[in-house]
Amino acid sequence: MMEMQFSNFVALSQEAYPIYINSFERRQLKHVNFPKLDKYINQSCLSGLTLEDESEEYLSIEAKLDGINGSLFSRLPTKRLLECVLSTTFEKCCFKMSPSMEGYVNEAKHSYKVIHQLSKSGDLDVSIFSGVSGLVLREFDEIDLGDLVVRKVNIHQSHIDTIKYTLEMDGVRTNIMGVVIESKYTAKVHRNPNIDKKVSFDKEFPEALRLDNQNRVNNFALALMITKNIQKSIEVYFSESTFLFKERCCFNFGNDDFNGPKIVLKQDEVEELKYWYNALSVSKSKHIVKPIQDLQSSILKRNDDKYALLDALISWESMFTTKDRGIKETLKDSISKFLERDTPEFRERIGRLYKLRSDIVHGREPRLGEGETLGGVRKEVTEIALSCLKRLVLDLELRDISAVSRAKQLKNG
Repeated sequence: MMEMQFSNFVALSQEAYPIYINSFERRQLKHVNFPKLDKYINQSCLSGLTLEDESEEYLSIEAKLDGINGSLFSRLPTKRLLECVLSTTFEKCCFKMSPSMEGYVNEAKHSYKVIHQLSKSGDLDVSIFSGVSGLVLREFDEIDLGDLVVRKVNIHQSHIDTIKYTLEMDGVRTNIMGVVIESKYTAKVHRNPNIDKKVSFDKEFPEALRLDNQNRVNNFALALMITKNIQKSIEVYFSESTFLFKERCCFNFGNDDFNGPKIVLKQDEVEELKYWYNALSVSKSKHIVKPIQDLQSSILKRNDDKYALLDALISWESMFTTKDRGIKETLKDSISKFLERDTPEFRERIGRLYKLRSDIVHGREPRLGEGETLGGVRKEVTEIALSCLKRLVLDLELRDISAVSRAKQLKNG
């Protein structure tokens, strides 16, 4: 019986494929009314995960994310299960750059296995896909970072090769040049009888998951900046969940105004990128996460030099500060010793740069020296911060202790 259902499911996915291809070409993923479920799915695999309400049966589940204080929810009429699973599977194939018939059928087979193990193991894989503008992979197609996979968008192949490089969706024209990042998660599925019939997008993509995915993407971007020795903002133009049982399936893109120079990553730079991504990802304590986030804000998100400079100066404080004397003197001592640049000139420069913080927070224009530019000073402050951070994430003795303790330990030699 199950073999016949599996064969029927594979055949159904083959029939559905041209419908979804056509839907994609028309910029709208079409809803399809599929036949009854029992011809394709053994409903015993949903045992304990359904409920009946107003004479209709629903798959009603909570998927608790591993390692994250958050859950995904679905309350889906079982008569729409096939449509939901097959359309979300197609969406996932597009994001994974494998939208061929063969790629789709293989992904559909995986979806079938996931459904049939739900009531036994409850295991569910969930991916979040994020589009990043301006990064080009040269000489290779993807980078596997474990919990992240980065795939290039090839604008010279078929438009179905995920996201057409010019896509018109809901009247918005999106110019896409970059990569799609897959962030991988696992979850345990449980029956949940208490959620509303209409599950909001927030529950399909909860805040805890959004923040964790954002942190992974930011760590990747910062590792890229360190590897390339550059400072450049990163544009994330969409983030989409491929939770297999989400109520809706649509290509929900934000507008992308990226017009800046692209970053080219070459094959011989990948190992260094992996090294720094891992170093940033394993840095979990709040005492190191804070300066990492300050620098991410400065480099990746700020287009205004003044406020990017402020974020970079705050990252200095996040790494080294004190309770018993002036912060400026502590920063001069700590940074110069930590970077092994303990000269009067460098110490004086640290103090001079840090004074600009007061100008910015009090609404004044930063008082620059003769011949200095705001952009140049921002770059200098950020480079000093990055030099400290690179050492700090590798220093297991200092990495996870407070900024006050770091400064004290450096002072005492």
